[in-house]
Amino acid sequence: MEVSNATLVAYIDTFKQHNLDPKTLIGGTDLTYEEIVNPKGKITWDNFQVITNNTFQIVGEEKALQSLKSTGVDNKELSPLAKIVAATVSAETIYWFFCNFVGKLFYKNLKFHYQKIRKGHIQITVKLNNGERCFDNFIKAYASAFEGFTQIIGLKPAHSVIDFNKVNPVINLYFKNSIKVWNPISFIGRLVNSITNTTKLLSEIEDRRHEQILLNQELELLNKNLDESNKLNETLIRAIMHDLNNPMAIIQFKAEKLKDNIESFTTKDSDILNRAVSNMNGVISDLKKFHLAKTILCEDNFDVYDATIEARVHFEEVLKEKNIQLEITKDESRYFLIKGNKTTFTNSIVSNLISNAIKFSFEGSLISINISKQNELIHFSIKDSGTGMNPTSINNFFERELSESQEGTNGEVGLGVGLTQVTFFTKQMQGQLDVNSIQYTDDKVNHGTEFRITFPTDNHSVTLH
Repeated sequence: MEVSNATLVAYIDTFKQHNLDPKTLIGGTDLTYEEIVNPKGKITWDNFQVITNNTFQIVGEEKALQSLKSTGVDNKELSPLAKIVAATVSAETIYWFFCNFVGKLFYKNLKFHYQKIRKGHIQITVKLNNGERCFDNFIKAYASAFEGFTQIIGLKPAHSVIDFNKVNPVINLYFKNSIKVWNPISFIGRLVNSITNTTKLLSEIEDRRHEQILLNQELELLNKNLDESNKLNETLIRAIMHDLNNPMAIIQFKAEKLKDNIESFTTKDSDILNRAVSNMNGVISDLKKFHLAKTILCEDNFDVYDATIEARVHFEEVLKEKNIQLEITKDESRYFLIKGNKTTFTNSIVSNLISNAIKFSFEGSLISINISKQNELIHFSIKDSGTGMNPTSINNFFERELSESQEGTNGEVGLGVGLTQVTFFTKQMQGQLDVNSIQYTDDKVNHGTEFRITFPTDNHSVTLH
């Protein structure tokens, strides 16, 4: 059996009224204080019984009943209920409404049976569906709270008499209906007040519903971002382990060779060892750049062509080493301006695409970059005639997932986050990225990869987190 936490509000306020710590309410239960103060929560009937008995024992029965008589009326958490019943014109209606509607929301498998005996006298029978008898303190608590209900519409408190002799305890309530009900002027005033209160209540309910929708949307977005972040971090760790494993094995092997027989350690061994160390440094450097770039503020207006020319300078040596020609062309447009961060675009988009193209291009081949402007869109493409991408890498690319790195045509390795950086920052700058690739193993002539990025010239500034 479950009980709504809304029933615990009166107990908590009772403790506060007598300067007692409400956290002592949960003594003897398996609950935390945070669980009982959550207005949307529910607790078991056994825990509710313990909390009720704790209230009577710690506060004292007389003080507890007196407090419960007023907290059920004045408590702010119950203000919607107070507003509803304030719209009625008789005490009988208050109790009828509670028994038939409100009580059913608070308790599962427990019923308050309403019966009018005569004017100013009603009986409320408390019955558990499973045939068990309600514990005495629960009956006393509700009898006291029922006495205060009449104050909601400005009447004097009711008087209660409990009949414990029946199988299901009966609470007899005696009260006087206000004769002001029959005063036409008073009746009209109270009717207007009731309509006003009901309107306010509906407005309050709508405001809370709207706030809840916004909170749910915000929570959904936060959960989505957290899932994406966790997924990226998990894959990032796998990629680091993968990319550090090979150079570490090489370093260990060469170190053992150097230790066993220094004379057999050749210049070629030294070059291999240096390359392994360089690859490890590259992995760490790529990782640092990626996390650093994620904190950059995108608020510049810059020229895509100028940024591409600037990125090319950093690859002069490696282009010369692999005898690869990098050609950059543009159409007749004078400017190719977009909004974003030039440093991020240069280092995390263009540089990663150039590095990827060089890595998988054969010696003596050509890499071509073309920049054009059409219909207020900036088009950027980079094409190589290298080994091409395997289907798994392409699928991961479109799914925005991190791919494990592959060795380049000269044995180059990397962290594997290059394309992830490209897709991440392109999306942040409102660009559209596509890829077309044919593997060398499938076509010995028309092989290679082409990346195409389209940016709107009126893209908005964003902050990367």
